[in-house]
Amino acid sequence: MMFGLVLSFFIASFLKNELFVGDTAYFKMPPHQYLVYKIKTGLYLAKYGQKAKEIMNKPYTPSASTLKNMQEVAFQPLIKVSQGIYAQSKGNVLKITLKEEEIEWVEYRFKIDGKERIIKVPKDQKPLTQEEAEKIFMRK
Repeated sequence: MMFGLVLSFFIASFLKNELFVGDTAYFKMPPHQYLVYKIKTGLYLAKYGQKAKEIMNKPYTPSASTLKNMQEVAFQPLIKVSQGIYAQSKGNVLKITLKEEEIEWVEYRFKIDGKERIIKVPKDQKPLTQEEAEKIFMRK
């Protein structure tokens, strides 16, 4: 009885850190995908050894110049790319701004899983097919 209680505590602690986002009830990714990810990672580590582990655990830190550009990009002038889409750039950093109120939208209605779904597309783009719309809503 006591062993089961201790075991369940350790399993819950492990899952809390590995499977869930922070202290919420939300999964980082679906459990079956997480299991596949862990198996692939284990196989990768087994195949390539310590060097792979060092690469996977190495934190990514942008260079000092990139960090400086990230701070300064907000002060660069907006360049209009197309209707409602603007860009700002500084060195190797690009910031895209979307102003939805400036874009002319066309609404398309699709019947997916017995429900009517609406997709807004910019006026100058070709409409989605039923198949493309289903792919968008089915992946959620």
